[in-house]
Amino acid sequence: AIKLSGVTDVRSICPGVDGESEANEENGNTTFKITFEDSYLNPTIWGDFNDCVVAADFAELESSEEIESKLDVEFVVYFGAPIPLWRLETDRALFRLDGVQTNDGKEYAVARDFRLGPKQVVEVRIPAKRGDVIFEFSPEYSQVAVRTAEGSFCCYFAERVCSATQSTSCTPEAGDVQLTW
Repeated sequence: AIKLSGVTDVRSICPGVDGESEANEENGNTTFKITFEDSYLNPTIWGDFNDCVVAADFAELESSEEIESKLDVEFVVYFGAPIPLWRLETDRALFRLDGVQTNDGKEYAVARDFRLGPKQVVEVRIPAKRGDVIFEFSPEYSQVAVRTAEGSFCCYFAERVCSATQSTSCTPEAGDVQLTW
């Protein structure tokens, strides 16, 4: 059997504002380092967005024009355990971003982490004064699960209602408190 071990440095030109132009060094780049041993990907990937230009489409603004967004952000991806190269999955990856995003000349700090789970569930952690708030999104469901130190909630934004739930699912149960706005 063939066993692969090594280090790979990957560099990619960022897409630019239109996302479809030919590779242009002025759009910045993304670099990351992958290490593997005995055909297993090591559980951590390190990387950087280096002045990476992307489109920022702010549909909620009166002007629907695309605004240039530039990322100067370090990132780390944690898989939790070595993963066979032939079965690389992102259903158990934790991502950490730390740096600066510039939108139309205004700088914003980026210090976030999120996790990809089974069935493309995305969990985003937002630090708060009284404890973290975890938002859970899934392409299969129209609701957003919210977990806080005060409890768990399932929110249906189209219906403008959140239910406080004691269960781990978003299926409403008798006795659940409902909040509407």
